[in-house]
Amino acid sequence: MVMSKNIRFVLLYASVAVLLFSAALFLPGPYWEVKLSLFIGWLTLMAMAAWKLQAFYVDQDLRQIQQTASILRNSGACFYTTDAQGELIFSDDACSDLERKIFGKVDNDAHSRLLSHFHSKEGLDNIFKEISSGGGVYRFEEDLPAADGRTVRLSHVLQPTYCADGNVSGFAGIIRDISEQERAHAESEMWQRYLGAALDSAPGTMFIHDLEGNFLRVSHKFADFAGIAPEMCIGTNIYDYLAPQIADQFLERIHDIAAGGSDFAMQIPAINSRGERLRLDVRHFLIRNDKGEAEAIVGCARRIDNKKMDIRPAKSGGDEVFMQAICHEMRTPLAGIIGSLHVLDHMNLSPEAKEYVHKCVVSAERFKDVVNNSLSDLAGNYDPQEFESLDPAVCLEKSAELFLPAASIQNRKINLSIGLGLPDAIVCNRKVLSQTLFCLINSGLEIFPDSDITAGVKLASPADGNSLISFYVSGEGCVPVLSGGSFSGCLEQNAKVIGGELYFEDGSTAELGFRIKVPAGKDTDDQEFSPVQSLRIILAEDDISSQVFMRKKLEGWGHSVRTASTGVEVLNHINSEEFDLVLMDLQMPEMNGFDAISSIRTGSPQVRELPIIVMSAYGRESDFKKMSDLGVNDYIAKPVRTEELEKALARLRELGQI
Repeated sequence: MVMSKNIRFVLLYASVAVLLFSAALFLPGPYWEVKLSLFIGWLTLMAMAAWKLQAFYVDQDLRQIQQTASILRNSGACFYTTDAQGELIFSDDACSDLERKIFGKVDNDAHSRLLSHFHSKEGLDNIFKEISSGGGVYRFEEDLPAADGRTVRLSHVLQPTYCADGNVSGFAGIIRDISEQERAHAESEMWQRYLGAALDSAPGTMFIHDLEGNFLRVSHKFADFAGIAPEMCIGTNIYDYLAPQIADQFLERIHDIAAGGSDFAMQIPAINSRGERLRLDVRHFLIRNDKGEAEAIVGCARRIDNKKMDIRPAKSGGDEVFMQAICHEMRTPLAGIIGSLHVLDHMNLSPEAKEYVHKCVVSAERFKDVVNNSLSDLAGNYDPQEFESLDPAVCLEKSAELFLPAASIQNRKINLSIGLGLPDAIVCNRKVLSQTLFCLINSGLEIFPDSDITAGVKLASPADGNSLISFYVSGEGCVPVLSGGSFSGCLEQNAKVIGGELYFEDGSTAELGFRIKVPAGKDTDDQEFSPVQSLRIILAEDDISSQVFMRKKLEGWGHSVRTASTGVEVLNHINSEEFDLVLMDLQMPEMNGFDAISSIRTGSPQVRELPIIVMSAYGRESDFKKMSDLGVNDYIAKPVRTEELEKALARLRELGQI
């Protein structure tokens, strides 16, 4: 153990003093002179011991101050202490260095120019006032003119020190030169202004987003396209502005250029905030960080001029204007709602409130998809030479989704039926097909007024290089309104435009539909992932679009699929049928996915070991912990992509769980 020099002297003096006191106390005989000398010596030694003890405490305080000053100096700060009147008690060497750096010399040991706030009664009164109102700490900044003509910005932090009786004994303070940070901040703001001016002055719509499609910076032209302020676009995703299929293609291309390093360009259809359908030429350029890693994407979108195209009206001008007005009036406030919800989602809310905000975001974005990808298809003109590769099941589902609110008010259901063997894509005019399907489903609701209806699509019969597709509605209690019905004429007219033939089959369950012969697009069902064995899968998904897409994909792979829209339906199916796998959405009405999974894991021995794959758009840490606690086997982020679904099934197969 190392003992300080002052403590060693204290022990020595105290020991000798004890001996002298003992000798004087127990010395026999009347030797008063000797005893008096011994007592005087004892008092002297005790005084010397007290003096050394005081020196020890002073040295200890000084060492602590010096150690603190050394630590602060290594962090770039100057340290000092004063008494309650602002008179300097201690300052480290950094104070002198800073004063010399600013003024060229050190005037005196009091650092009067650095500590000018202590040199007046008004200054001291202000310090006491700020400390009492600032929670015991006073922070301020000041600008000082330097000897070389520069302006130096200093940051001060003051805190009172207290004596044993609780009164203020002085102040401890630190000073930092923050001139470089201020200059860097000003330069950063300057470059931000330059970047904003460059983006806004570009001939096209400019934007910057990360590798997951989250926007980091956008131009005013982009904000005008979105219908919200530029700052509200920050943090939104490409899925907020593009159809899911187009957004999926975008992300795939982004990941490709991030891996390979090449830029890319593509042409896409889009709809702006005013409901105008555009075709955009979009180009992406990769940005890498100083380590050479892919970091972000700079993009530019330019509108392609379609004036030279032969445009024909899809229907009467009055209907066209009316539908365009509806689309615009719905889309503009919806964009503001979604933007506001995204801002609210990043605020410090309670977990319960955040859950409701998440649900609102999902609902609003789902409704936006309906407006962008279904309702808007019914408005405006069409180009008879414009053909696209379309998924017939998705087209039918999007048209049916428009009628779900009205059917719900009438306590009716619109069931979807997707036939086996359908190609993944057919080549057709999107707008006319959407109009025809709209008329078909509306006619079905009219001619089957007292029953639920089924909207379906099936492969009628194959032809050489073509597919004969039948879109239909069926139901019971048919009312014959085909001749002269308000939508039957529209249905027949639009079906003829795409080469369709209208048909009606009577019976206890009647069927109204049209057949079209179209060139087949890429049929991926036989070329993609081929499962080793057929699985019995229960698909829990309340979003009809996702449900139709996934069911068609799984059935195309040879699996048997049972669908459910709530957790309660999942449990009912599991208790009455046998399954090999559960695909579970988390956000569902009546009973959410977590509650359903908990019931499965605590259920009968036959079901508690069922493999479960969770599908969710929210990959929060708390959700992953719940999944782990409940024994979830795998997780897929939504929107579900085909390759991710393939990989999840492959992982479970490799582990022997399916």
